[in-house]
Amino acid sequence: MKVEIKNRKKAMAGFRQMSSEQQQRQQVHEISQNGAQALHEVTLNLGRQLAEFILYSEREERAGPDCQPRKEGLYKWASEPGSVYIGGQKVRVERRRLRRGDKEVRLKSCQAMQQSEGFSEQLLGQSLAGLSGRRYRETLVNAAEAFGVWPNAGWPVCCFMERKVFAPSKATSTSKPGWPTLKSNMQPSVILKS
Repeated sequence: MKVEIKNRKKAMAGFRQMSSEQQQRQQVHEISQNGAQALHEVTLNLGRQLAEFILYSEREERAGPDCQPRKEGLYKWASEPGSVYIGGQKVRVERRRLRRGDKEVRLKSCQAMQQSEGFSEQLLGQSLAGLSGRRYRETLVNAAEAFGVWPNAGWPVCCFMERKVFAPSKATSTSKPGWPTLKSNMQPSVILKS
């Protein structure tokens, strides 16, 4: 009888140890699964903001600033809910609109992003790598140029430094004409407004 009780106790200890190891494996699995899901959500959200920046930049490029239109008869016309493909997944965005007379003028970048391979995973990955490496200007320019947009018009709206709006500066030896000059001792933060 004593041997049987000792064997039961050993077996119960083994079962407890197995169940605790199994619980630990389950917890690690849940943490990794939740982390991957959260990372995917953050990636799509940053991609959405980048897509909205590109749409805004193209509208500004084509129509000009609010008080100084570039082409007579081409007007900004608010925005509406729309969707684009980012990394092969359909994502909701605020679609910027232009009008000429009674007709809607479609943005080329919006048409490109509405194709399933328009905003590829490769472009999204390169953009996220650039943003995480604090190469904001280069990343935004490269992403916008991938859709044929020169994002000069979007800079005063999207780039803030020490809570002051960036205004385009005069050309200097270290910056392109019309681009803001970054000072090395400041930490820029990019806010892509919708």
